[in-house]
Amino acid sequence: MPPAHFSMPPGRLMPTTTVSTPFKLPIRRVEDRFSDAAGEYQIALSNLPKGLAEGPLYAIELRLNLYELDLRADDQTRARQQLDLAGSEIQQVQMPSASRAEMLRLRAAIESASGRLDAANADLKEALTLAPSNVNSLLNYAI
Repeated sequence: MPPAHFSMPPGRLMPTTTVSTPFKLPIRRVEDRFSDAAGEYQIALSNLPKGLAEGPLYAIELRLNLYELDLRADDQTRARQQLDLAGSEIQQVQMPSASRAEMLRLRAAIESASGRLDAANADLKEALTLAPSNVNSLLNYAI
C-alpha cells in the first residue's frame, strides 16, 4: 500500500493520496464530512496493531491526515494536538537508512506546519540528497 503523501502549502498539509484502512475514510473526506472522517481516523489510530506491515511511519501519516481534517473542520486545538503527537512519534522512530528519506519528508511536513521552516528546509534538503529522484520530496520542496 502506498503511503499518504503531503505537500506543504503555508500552514497546511494536503494529502495527495488517501490512507487505505478498513474504514470509509476517503468517502467521508470527499463528502466534506470532516467530523465523521476525523472520528474514524481516531478509531483507526486507537486500533493499530504493533508491527504494522506498512512500517513505523504509518501511524504518523494517519496523524497528519487527522491533523488536516481537524484544520478543515476549524478545530485548531485538536489539530495542534495531532501535530504535536506526530512530532513526538517521529522523534522516536528508528528507520533503516533505506527509509530515512521518507522519514525526513514527514518530519519536514511536521516542522513546516509547526512554523519551523528552517528545520523543514534542512530535512527536505537531506531527503533529496538521500533520494534525489523522490517525487514526493521534490514536490514538498517546490511548495
